[in-house]
Amino acid sequence: MITKIDNELDTVELKHEDIKDLMPAMQMMFNVTDKALLKGLNVGDRVDFVIEYKHPTEIISAIKKTQ
Repeated sequence: MITKIDNELDTVELKHEDIKDLMPAMQMMFNVTDKALLKGLNVGDRVDFVIEYKHPTEIISAIKKTQ
């Protein structure tokens, strides 16, 4: 679930479940590969997302609202 969006920094804060083999459930800020990914998203939206992990950084390369 989206808890914060910062269009100036191209970041989105998510409260997420466990991400297998990467991190436990938590709330954290992620950078996005393209600011356009944040268009149409709002705080409180439930989303699915794709993370690219390049040690030591995680970046969201795809994100979309879920039903």
